[in-house]
Amino acid sequence: MITLPAIRLEPDLSRGDVDSNLDLDRELRKLSATERAALLLFFYMDLPLVEVARVLRISRHAAKSRVHRVVVKLRMSMVEVPL
Repeated sequence: MITLPAIRLEPDLSRGDVDSNLDLDRELRKLSATERAALLLFFYMDLPLVEVARVLRISRHAAKSRVHRVVVKLRMSMVEVPL
C-alpha cells in the first residue's frame, strides 16, 4: 500500500482564481488513490515516469498511460459547459 503525504491546495487569492482552484481541489478528491498518486508523483514530486512506475509497481508504459488518462479526465471534468 502506498501512503501519500497530505497535500492541501491553497487558493491564490492574489490572482483572483479562487473558484478554479476550488474546482480543481474538488475534482482531485473525486480521483481514485492510484490516479492521485500518479499525478502527485509525476507533477508535484517531479519524478520521471520510470520512478513513478517503480513506486506504483507498474510498467513505465502503464505509468505513462495512467498519467495521461488522469490528465484527460481532469481536463474533461473542468470544462465549463455554456448555459
